[in-house]
Amino acid sequence: MKKKGYVIGGITLATVLAVAVFFLVNRPKDCSGVVPKDCLLVGRVEAKQLHPDLAPLGNVWFFEDKESRFGVAMAVPREKYLTDWLRQQGWNGETEELRGTKFATLSNQFLLGWRDGRALLMGPVAAQRRSELMQRMVISLRAEEGSPLAERLPEGSGSMVARTSAFPDALAAFFQLGAPKGSGADVMVSATMSSAEGVLTLDAETFSQRRSVNDALQKSMEGLSTISGTYLSTIPDNSLFSLAAGVKRNALPDLLRGNEALRLMLAGMNSAVDADKMLRAVDGDLVAQWSGGDFQLVARSADDSWKADVDYWQQSASKGTTITPVPQLGYRLRGDGKSVLFGVTENGDFFAASSDTLARQAVVPATSPLPEKIQNGIKGNKLAAVVGLKSLLSAKSDLKPLLPFFSNIEYLLIVR
Repeated sequence: MKKKGYVIGGITLATVLAVAVFFLVNRPKDCSGVVPKDCLLVGRVEAKQLHPDLAPLGNVWFFEDKESRFGVAMAVPREKYLTDWLRQQGWNGETEELRGTKFATLSNQFLLGWRDGRALLMGPVAAQRRSELMQRMVISLRAEEGSPLAERLPEGSGSMVARTSAFPDALAAFFQLGAPKGSGADVMVSATMSSAEGVLTLDAETFSQRRSVNDALQKSMEGLSTISGTYLSTIPDNSLFSLAAGVKRNALPDLLRGNEALRLMLAGMNSAVDADKMLRAVDGDLVAQWSGGDFQLVARSADDSWKADVDYWQQSASKGTTITPVPQLGYRLRGDGKSVLFGVTENGDFFAASSDTLARQAVVPATSPLPEKIQNGIKGNKLAAVVGLKSLLSAKSDLKPLLPFFSNIEYLLIVR
């Protein structure tokens, strides 16, 4: 009987060891070292936040390198898990091998390399630079020390940190709001991330390693108030990029003083008009939208005293610039190859837009507005930006290989 107990004990111990070895061998490996040292953006998120089917991957690391290529690094518990996923994306099964690393090509512009339980997706890449990227990916997949930016990641199941140069112009300008003129390159962003009901939310903070810039960024927030939601229903659910803010009276010109890009995107006006006088009257909610070359702005205005200056603006306008009244709407400014309509409604809504249609729609609720969950996520914050992520990735064919990672996410909501 005693001997039988030893046998049962031995079998039990062997089973426990076998299970332990299985999980040790197959547990997700740390992929932080795969992130290039010179990247502009680095982030970490639990894969299950992006899509429940990705849960076995553990943490997914994502980044943007100095050449504006996107990357996703992940652990691969078993190679078959990866190859099955690849076939679901239309992969034909062809692989290449370079220095012990296997490669598959997706959409001819993204490369996926894997070795030793790690996988790295990077692109887009031009055909003539494909070999160069493969060499770089081999080095990254064998690296143990990643980007120093990762040391600044906030705690949490999902977080990111970046230089603002990593973002498209509209988002970069959004993050640089309040920075002194010429200091945009010194502004950085850190954010925690969470996802629910198709929305990936970034709770972001801006900062700078330069004390003077950092102080200006923090002080600029004093000119903002909380967003009540007055104009949020004017944003359609298919908008690619929109911005919302709560602004205290007289504060907006100073907030935009060092941010010419956002200033032009918000009002689109040149020096022929005193845009500062119009913007100084903004007192309350502001919403702006961009899609391609079109833009639309609406904001609560405390007064329309600037109208008394229109005659002077018309007379002093430089050659090639005209300001003409538009019946029952406002004024049209033409110049520098652009056309902007602007005015104030009887209810005190200041608007500016790139076309008559957008100007007339500025204060009208959209037929299909942003979902209520997005609007509720914006209210109560001082600044917010919404990116139609699904629409954006679908519209840009070179980014389609990233769609599977965000198949469960429709919107990116950034709040400050």
